[in-house]
Amino acid sequence: MDAVVVTVNIEPGHEAEGIEYLNANVLPRMKQIPGLVSGYWLEPLGGQGITVLLFESRQTAQAAAEALPNAPRATFATLDSVEVREVVAHI
Repeated sequence: MDAVVVTVNIEPGHEAEGIEYLNANVLPRMKQIPGLVSGYWLEPLGGQGITVLLFESRQTAQAAAEALPNAPRATFATLDSVEVREVVAHI
């Protein structure tokens, strides 16, 4: 299993709007990504949001990571980083 770890910068004052955008726009699209096992979106703190997406394989994780920079996003959010990492343990 492999993970894609994404960080985004959210303009101050848009945190609640960001969560609304996530639920209305991002989650429906994410459910259609091949190989996605699960996804976790962490509470935005200090203007930074963190997402951890778990995939069946390195291949599906890498494909998703390559597509993310071109994915639609809210005007108040900018992509900071996208990393693919092997999951070495989980419970």
